[in-house]
Amino acid sequence: MNFHFENKKLNELFSSLYEAIENEDDKSLKIQKELDLYIKLLCENPSTKPSQGEVLYLKENINKLSAIAEQKREYSGKKVLKQKQNSKAIAKYRSV
Repeated sequence: MNFHFENKKLNELFSSLYEAIENEDDKSLKIQKELDLYIKLLCENPSTKPSQGEVLYLKENINKLSAIAEQKREYSGKKVLKQKQNSKAIAKYRSV
């Protein structure tokens, strides 16, 4: 997924977060916190405060990443449940 922010650091953080989510990497929470702090810093500083259009683009991309993360979480949950069911079936078969 490509991000097209004017701010290079935002592009790097969003790209890193997207990759971490896709790879189900534990670093995603760390990157998310760093991104949150960076956005807060940008918004609080009058000289770097994003325009209305940039804010909408930020929200749109945050929502996209949130949806992707939710899908990954659901998929992982279903995968774990399926593994548990398979393990129970194997254990039951072996006990017969």
